[in-house]
Formats: sequence, C-alpha cells, structure tokens
Amino acid sequence: MPFLASFSHSPSEDRCSSASQAVHSCAEANVSTGPPAVAIRDILPDVNSCQECDFRYDSLATGEIAPSLRWHAVEYATRLRAAGADELRAHPRLGSWSALEYACHIHDVLVVQRERIALALREDQPTFVSMRRAERVSEQRYNEQEPGAVTAAIGDAAEALAGALERLAPDQWLRTGVYPWPTTEVRTLEWVGRHSVHEARHHLLDVDRLLASL
Repeated sequence: MPFLASFSHSPSEDRCSSASQAVHSCAEANVSTGPPAVAIRDILPDVNSCQECDFRYDSLATGEIAPSLRWHAVEYATRLRAAGADELRAHPRLGSWSALEYACHIHDVLVVQRERIALALREDQPTFVSMRRAERVSEQRYNEQEPGAVTAAIGDAAEALAGALERLAPDQWLRTGVYPWPTTEVRTLEWVGRHSVHEARHHLLDVDRLLASL
C-alpha cells in the first residue's frame, strides 16, 4: 500500500514537553485501536525544554536545526528497516501508538511544519491551525502503511523542511505565527524549527521504547 498521509490538513498540535514545575497538561492521542491514551505529560507554556527526552531548545543553534532533522530521518530509517512489519504495527503498551503510527505521525509533523514556515513567509503572523493529530491515525490508516514507503516519506519530508529552514535569511528566522500548542502563543520560525527537532527526537524515543518492549 502506498503511503496515504494527506498533506491537505493544516499543522500540528504536536507533542507534550515536560519540566519541573508544570502548569498545563495534555493527553496523548488515541491509538487506532483500543482505549484512549493514558499517558499524561506536564507542560510549561514556554515549552523550551523536555525532561523526558532531555532536549533543551536553547542548546540548538539555528545552523544545527537542518542537519539534526536529516540525522533524525536516518535514525527513523534505521529503526523501520531493522524491525519486522508485525513488530512495527504492534501495540505493546496500552494507550500508546505503534512504532509505525509514531513514524507516520512524525512524517506528517515534518510536512505541516514546512507548510507553517511557508505560510509565515507569505503572511504576517498567520494563525496555524491544528493538524488533527489524533484523527489522522485512523483517517490515514497509519498502521496499514508499508514501512518502506513511510521510511522514504520521512526522508523526503525531513529534507524538504531542512531545505526550507536553510533558505531562511537571518531576519526571516524572526518571523512569527500564532502556534496552537500547548497554549495559543506567538512563535518565531526559530522556535518552530527547534520544536520540529524536539518532535523528531521525542518520537524516536517513543519508537525505541516500544520496540524494546516487544
């Protein structure tokens, strides 16, 4: 089956971050089968660090964002090629997506982040719409996708986003949009780029944990 992910929806609610003093929380999206997700993470409104995956936004220079996205795409490819299809589609943890569903999700995140950047370059401080991350799992049949097609799609999406970021002029990194997650905030494209790396890093950790639990 070819990769069915639609690029027509607008961008992402993305992923929960955590810090020592949390003031907001969100639940992970439903899996394609089974009960609602139960994993809850605490969020700080500024979303500048994540204790769970040990990521700090200010540790990544703008010139490091694109190479990091490409590196993460290779890491996803390594996992997807090493595991069998049944392993990638398994739901070993109640309320969690499968490794393949996480991989499809990160592909869509990379695509919608690129769309957000393009929109912010065309318009002054546009409002970014949610990507409907939970609905996509079933609508796009994430767990029925062919791992090889998903691997290639992640590589293409990471390259497209990395290229878009590399083409930004210094002043364009400071262009802004209204980001919907975890609270509605005005974000710079610099933050959007760093958050994209956090998404890739955090979901790679999710994939590793799931495959290790099989």
